Amino acid sequence: AGIKHAALECAALVAPSARARKKGVYFRKRAIKILRASSFVAPNIIARGFHSAHPATARYHPDELRKEYIRNLQESDFALAVRGDANASMRLFEAMSLGRVTALLDTDTVLPLEDRVPYDECMVRVDYREIETLPARIREFYDRFSPEEWMRVQRRARELFEQYLRPDAFFRTVFADAKPLCSLIKKRSI
Repeated sequence: AGIKHAALECAALVAPSARARKKGVYFRKRAIKILRASSFVAPNIIARGFHSAHPATARYHPDELRKEYIRNLQESDFALAVRGDANASMRLFEAMSLGRVTALLDTDTVLPLEDRVPYDECMVRVDYREIETLPARIREFYDRFSPEEWMRVQRRARELFEQYLRPDAFFRTVFADAKPLCSLIKKRSI
């Protein structure tokens, strides 16, 4: 992993966006370190020395790990979402499904239905090149709301998940958009 990161750093000298291709664990560890060192936020983070979702590396029963993970999300105001091996994060959808605001470390991430979903209503998006600003940006977002307004923001995260991102809603939208395109393709191919 160290050689791969060094190669990406060398590539970044020519193409700075190469850093965004680092695995999520690199960004997650760095973000956690920054959040824990900050006086702007009180992190509620579970950090393990193993990948809890993988049966080959998990050291506890998967059901217990999952319950702990969900409880941790429910007890937190924000959920840190960092890319995984791909340039996406399931945590974004899990957090929104529980009505939690996401702190997305953006590694040139393309979010689903981004042209329709007003993610920024319930998300703090921080460019990976500005990772050091993560705690201050989270605090700035949080401080904009009264306790009542914060509840509304959390409900909005859940509403957006229900309306656009829950699998049935997502596919209904995608396939509805595809119908006119399919008709056009059919007409032109005749």
